[in-house]
Amino acid sequence: MEFFYGTFHTTGGESHPVEIKITLYHLELKTDHAQFNWNTDHLKAEELNGKIRIQHADGMYVECSQPGFKDKLIEFHPKTQLNPNAKYQFSSHI
Repeated sequence: MEFFYGTFHTTGGESHPVEIKITLYHLELKTDHAQFNWNTDHLKAEELNGKIRIQHADGMYVECSQPGFKDKLIEFHPKTQLNPNAKYQFSSHI
């Protein structure tokens, strides 16, 4: 199991360190105070200033600049817009 570390941002503007696990259907997020399983159907991914930002439909987002994160994301979710060969995004919901 491979974990990545980044920053979780709430809709209220708070930020927390987060542990990120990428699975076939979810991003599993764990902070000191909460755990989330984000279904990839509700996510948007983009690369900004060397960081990968994964945004949930409700406005919360995760940022990660750890080496290998983008490659693992593309491996598990080849339709992400981070993949230069993809024709589709994670989701059309956002």
